[in-house]
Amino acid sequence: MKSLYLLLFVSVSISAKPQITAKVFDEDDGKPIPFAAVELVGKQKGTFTDSSGSFMLNDTAGKITIRAIGYAPYRINSKEKKSDKFFLTNAMVPPALEKGHTFSGQIKTKGIEGRSNATIKAEKGYQYVVFIPECGHLQEVKFEFLKKGFYRLRVYSKDHSNNMPGDDLLTKNIISDKEQLSLDLITPADGFYIGIEFLSDDLELKANQQKDDLTFVKSLGSNWGYNPSVQEMKKIVFNNPLIQVKIRE
Repeated sequence: MKSLYLLLFVSVSISAKPQITAKVFDEDDGKPIPFAAVELVGKQKGTFTDSSGSFMLNDTAGKITIRAIGYAPYRINSKEKKSDKFFLTNAMVPPALEKGHTFSGQIKTKGIEGRSNATIKAEKGYQYVVFIPECGHLQEVKFEFLKKGFYRLRVYSKDHSNNMPGDDLLTKNIISDKEQLSLDLITPADGFYIGIEFLSDDLELKANQQKDDLTFVKSLGSNWGYNPSVQEMKKIVFNNPLIQVKIRE
């Protein structure tokens, strides 16, 4: 069973705001966990660990959540810190996927496509995902970039309580700056969400302005919400990123 080891130091001074400096490791192999998200709950603030698993976070009063793909979230109350060492036990297990079924149908292209008439640029940690209602063997995802930059692929189940993104379907980080990725994932019977998490300030996605809102968004420290709308020619339109997948049904 995987677990995540946190070596955590908290420093507080009278003149400075509370600050946390920490290192995040995989306890099984001792390797650092890069790009783990460190979120200030309810404040829409946060940061990522670097390549050595280190991070520093200012203004940490309140609750902090550390998330890494393949591990259960770990929550810290900065006012109740009792130890300099923390462990994430219970490795995350993806929800049950389709098993015992062979997908031998045609490979179809799904998602948002068409000509781009808009772009999306966001801060590090922002996620844009779209819902794919089909079940099958997910083999490829393709984005369209105006400017190249690094991102993390995100794939989620559907949360039936609110129809928003639910649990992670990936068990490891897939970080790239490529527009097209090959995949090998059997998706849930009720569909899935797929999209992108910004890890670079340079990244800019091509998008379509449409009357229908097809995208959910999330920033560090926030909950999922609907894609912000924009006013265009006295009409409300939505910037939906061009995301396409190839799936064998």
